[in-house]
Amino acid sequence: MKKYLFLTAVLLLMASPAHALFINGGFESGDTTGWTITGDHSVITSYTPQFINDVGWSSGIPYYGSYSLLLGSPNIGNEWDAGHSSSATQTGSISQADIDAGAHLYFKWGAILEEPTNNVYHGSSSQPYFSVGISKWNGSGWDILYYDDQRADEAGFTKIGHSASGDAGDMWYGSAITDIDLTSLALADQIKIDLYVRDCGLGGHGGLVFLDGFGTTNPNVIPEPTTMSLLGLGALGLIFRRKKRS
Repeated sequence: MKKYLFLTAVLLLMASPAHALFINGGFESGDTTGWTITGDHSVITSYTPQFINDVGWSSGIPYYGSYSLLLGSPNIGNEWDAGHSSSATQTGSISQADIDAGAHLYFKWGAILEEPTNNVYHGSSSQPYFSVGISKWNGSGWDILYYDDQRADEAGFTKIGHSASGDAGDMWYGSAITDIDLTSLALADQIKIDLYVRDCGLGGHGGLVFLDGFGTTNPNVIPEPTTMSLLGLGALGLIFRRKKRS
């Protein structure tokens, strides 16, 4: 019986594989343990749009497990002159497990950004945006390894609705799994991830981002926990059936 209990424990662990490199990279603790957060944020199991849903959308939240991080104002599309900004950061060290996994950092993001369409000029630098930066500690400072930002007027975003408040912006949604190559790094190298989301520079158009799955385990190939649990129960059933016959 001990053997079967051990197998059950192993199967349960398989159902919830850990994300290496960053602590609580999947937010499965239900909070922001391991992260330094500023501004509006929450750990969520679902999201209800606050804007007028003209065309329908699917957020795919949570992306991994049971929880995702919402970074930014939860009332996007139903606010006025808010000027929110939020950030999340964490530092980790490259382990042997990260190297064995292929030394790639994965995470999934999904951003809702409000396009300024109320006849007030907004340059690219004044639009709501989400950014991610990856840096390596060189002993005296941080060297940037990767930087990217996303805005509503860029390719890959789809219109999903319209603002419910007086700022009259169209709501756009984009999502992707980010794959960052860390093969140039060595064991015990420190890396830092910086995440930032901001409303427009004039304060009236919002931005938020959903984040999940930070680590060296690719979210594209992680079986769903429910699927793994069913497979585990099926395997246990076969074992007991075989034992009964013998």
